[in-house]
Amino acid sequence: MNNIKNLRKLHHQTVTQLAQAVGTTQSTMTKIENGNIALKSEMAQKIADIFGTTVDNVIKPEIGKISPYAFSPAGISMIEIIDAKESVAENGDFLAPKVVGHQLANINLFPQLRNISPDRIKILSVYGDSMQPTINDQDSIWVDISVTRPESDGLYLFCIRRELMVKRVRFDIFNNSAMVSSDNPLYPPLTINDPDKIKVCGKVIAVTKFI
Repeated sequence: MNNIKNLRKLHHQTVTQLAQAVGTTQSTMTKIENGNIALKSEMAQKIADIFGTTVDNVIKPEIGKISPYAFSPAGISMIEIIDAKESVAENGDFLAPKVVGHQLANINLFPQLRNISPDRIKILSVYGDSMQPTINDQDSIWVDISVTRPESDGLYLFCIRRELMVKRVRFDIFNNSAMVSSDNPLYPPLTINDPDKIKVCGKVIAVTKFI
């Protein structure tokens, strides 16, 4: 039996996420983890690179030598997973985020992460249906928390009375206004006549689907 499942759980990755990172299907990755398909050397090397460990540790566990802070090769960044409910102050600002895990990210697979310092990016789960079908309940969003005011159309994280909300912002340059809306048509949009007053907790740069 190989050590892939242990490494994956240690780094808080789902089978689907790891499968996407190495360029295979969820079904195939599950079979490889369970030993139903032979683990080829090329695949073992990809997995080792993603988790910042050795091929030997992918093939066979090294008890007590696995660390989520292991050396990560070029192109691999470690992103903090935070508990959204415990990371927002009453005034809507981020407190020191409560870290509950880490996610390794390959910037070659996530070009949105390029030119952004890893400490500016946080991952958190989304609950509710206001952004369906773009973002579903329990999907994860990757947020650049250095963005505090929207400057272009896109998805942003709003902090209102300690509650986090993802909304879409669209600017109307002709009327000098902006529309803040949900992708779910059941939720009415809000027009802001002074876009400069819009304050956000970050910009959504990627979405990881919950399966």
